[in-house]
Amino acid sequence: MEHYHKKRKLSPLIEDIFYEIFSFLTNDYNFILNCRLVCKDWNYLILNSSILWSNIEIYTAKLKCFPLQLKYVLTTIICENVTDHEFELLSDFQKLQKLVFYNCKRITDEGLQYLQILTNLQELDISRCIQITDDGLKFLTSLTNLKLLDLSDIDLN
Repeated sequence: MEHYHKKRKLSPLIEDIFYEIFSFLTNDYNFILNCRLVCKDWNYLILNSSILWSNIEIYTAKLKCFPLQLKYVLTTIICENVTDHEFELLSDFQKLQKLVFYNCKRITDEGLQYLQILTNLQELDISRCIQITDDGLKFLTSLTNLKLLDLSDIDLN
C-alpha cells in the first residue's frame, strides 16, 4: 500500500509487535498520531495501516486536522452536527465502511449526493436526520455493499 510515503520493507515480526502494542490504544487517535514522530517506520505503519484504524471511530469535527494520508485507511466516521457542505470532505474517504449521522438536523437530501462514491460503505445511520426525504435516498442506490441502513425517525413520504 503506497500513498505518500515510499514503501518500506519491514520484517513481519516488527509489524506484528507494532500492531499488538497499538491494539491497546483504540480510540486514542491523538496519541496514535503523535506516535508518528517516534521514527520513520512507525510513521509509515501508522499512516498506511488499515488494520490499525479499523476499530477507531473518528468524529468529523476533527477531520480537517488529520493528515491527508488517513483518507486511505479510515473505515469508521461518526458525524455530529454536520452540514451538507461538510459531506464533501467525506467523499475522499474511499475505504469507509461505516458512517453514523444520527440526529444531524442540518443534513438535507443534497448532502447525500456526496456519499454515492463511497462504494465500500456497509453501514449507514441517518436516523433522526429530519431534513432527509425519500428524494435524497436515490443518491444511495450506488451503495451496493450496504448491509445496514438506519432510517429511524425519518419522515419518508
